[in-house]
Amino acid sequence: YKQKMTGIEIPDETITAFNAFKKRNGGRYLTLRINEDMTDVVSAVHKEENDACWEEFLDVLTNNDDPKGNPDARYGFYKVDFEFNGMVRDEIVFFIYCPENASIRSRMVYAATANSLKNTLQGLGKLEVQANGLDDLDFDGIVSDLIAGSR
Repeated sequence: YKQKMTGIEIPDETITAFNAFKKRNGGRYLTLRINEDMTDVVSAVHKEENDACWEEFLDVLTNNDDPKGNPDARYGFYKVDFEFNGMVRDEIVFFIYCPENASIRSRMVYAATANSLKNTLQGLGKLEVQANGLDDLDFDGIVSDLIAGSR
């Protein structure tokens, strides 16, 4: 699937990686990036163990540089477990991480491609988090939003 405005493609390999991730034993998180040629959304890190922690995901999501050494954006998906009405649930949360000091081009391309990604990948949860820094990635706040959305 090719995004019309940016020309970024979401190849079958990326869709396959997401489909493997969203299965019950498909791991705790997946991050995607736009390749250096700005042509494709590709898998960056897929943590296949279900016991990966939030801090590890944050590190993988937020500590990336572009080829010029500037901070770079990423897409991320994290399976959040939470309790609601006495039942444990899990939900895939979609993250668009664009640090404020990333290049303008990178921020624009990631923002413009996010909707195509959401429309292409089936099975995303209802919650989307747009973050510019670690302050925007508060786990307790995300769980609260998930619980509020379950009502």
